[in-house]
Amino acid sequence: MDVAVQKQMEMKHRLEEDDLYKKFAKQRAAEEARMNDHLKEEWETELEKLTSQFERDLALKKRTREESKVLTVKHQKEREELEKNMTIKRDLKKENLTRKMLEHERAATAALVEKHSKEMMRLIQEKRSEYLEDEEETIQHYPAQPPPPLPPPQTKLDIYTDPDEFAEVDQLAIQVAQEDQKTFTDLVRMLVGQCISDVEKARTIFRWITVKNLNSITFDDSAHGDTPMGLLRGIKYGTESYHVLFKRLCSYAGLHCVVIKGYSKSAGYQPGVRFEDNRFRNSWNAVYVAGAWRFVQCNWGARHLVNAKEVPKPGGKNKSDSLSDPCGANNKLNKKRIENFEKLILMIEHVQPSHTSTLY
Repeated sequence: MDVAVQKQMEMKHRLEEDDLYKKFAKQRAAEEARMNDHLKEEWETELEKLTSQFERDLALKKRTREESKVLTVKHQKEREELEKNMTIKRDLKKENLTRKMLEHERAATAALVEKHSKEMMRLIQEKRSEYLEDEEETIQHYPAQPPPPLPPPQTKLDIYTDPDEFAEVDQLAIQVAQEDQKTFTDLVRMLVGQCISDVEKARTIFRWITVKNLNSITFDDSAHGDTPMGLLRGIKYGTESYHVLFKRLCSYAGLHCVVIKGYSKSAGYQPGVRFEDNRFRNSWNAVYVAGAWRFVQCNWGARHLVNAKEVPKPGGKNKSDSLSDPCGANNKLNKKRIENFEKLILMIEHVQPSHTSTLY
């Protein structure tokens, strides 16, 4: 597909995303102003009560100078305590407001990326169809629409046996990660331009994301959310996710990808613990490559969680490179009827696949 055509679509998406970010900023400002007005009103009401009580105490009877001084000191301490409590209350309200706004913004951003990904995939499929009509040569078939969720017919060992098989595309991803690209179109073309299979395309995108150590990157405050580095900054501060980024980049490469929400046996999980609250909620991806849907977990692939405070030690073994057969004895799945399997995927309420069942 022509670069200019894809960039034109990207610019359209960028304008829509700019509008969404402006909407976020406006909503945040309005909610914060509403919260501050409410707290100010509450502060003035409580302070008036406190002052009235102080004045009544002084007027009860004629007091000595010492007694008046004691009452004044008491009033001042009560005022300071009230101010302290109101500050704590304000901070808690602001924290809760920020969390709620983030949840709303994440959902809205994910919905917009879903829309943009579908539009980009549709554009790529249209241009691919035009190419096939004009050219007699055939290219490897890739479905125009996302196939239904089915268990993969092949094991991972049928696709590759050693992560070293990706050495060249991994090195390419690392090199590309050293530079900043102005558009997703340029970024993805640099990443997948030399790939010879959809597996390699997904791998190099995965590797580019995971090679970025967000805990050591200094983000420029002027970076916008509609650029690759701006989106990574959003991940760092909790407004974006690896999974949304992976899905977006896959769409630019013409790969079907979905974000799956569920539960993960991550840090703090103890064997036998039931998933009864949101402590172990997580997200991951499924990308359609090698004729099947395959799990990809960028967070675990990067060997650190989003917003993790500790930087991974250099030279540590990357668990994503020591994977076993997903159909092996240590990872057997209960057999399900196809219709039940489809319902399981569509409800997208799963337990996180282990390292051994992810693609990379």
